[in-house]
Amino acid sequence: MKVSEFKGMSKDELKKNLGKKTEELYELKVKNKLGQLANPLQIRGLKKDIARVLTVLNSTTGNKSTEVTTKATKAAKPAKTAKKVTTAKAKVKKAGAARATTRK
Repeated sequence: MKVSEFKGMSKDELKKNLGKKTEELYELKVKNKLGQLANPLQIRGLKKDIARVLTVLNSTTGNKSTEVTTKATKAAKPAKTAKKVTTAKAKVKKAGAARATTRK
């Protein structure tokens, strides 16, 4: 099924659909282990359908807990201070230049 088909469903229908698909996935996995499944790619397609249903469910729920945590973390982060970072190569060049001036 496509996402547009899932978006037209209510939450209850989505939850029922999710339950059916998880049961079907379980049955397909058992059949696959027993060697009775003709096309094992059905498992992959069913997993994707389950993911689509969960995505639509989570998007319609309007999960505000993530919004609150992102705002809190943005407010809690301290301002970055500018530090001069010298690399190992720059340190070696400075040390070499200092030795060259002292040897003359």
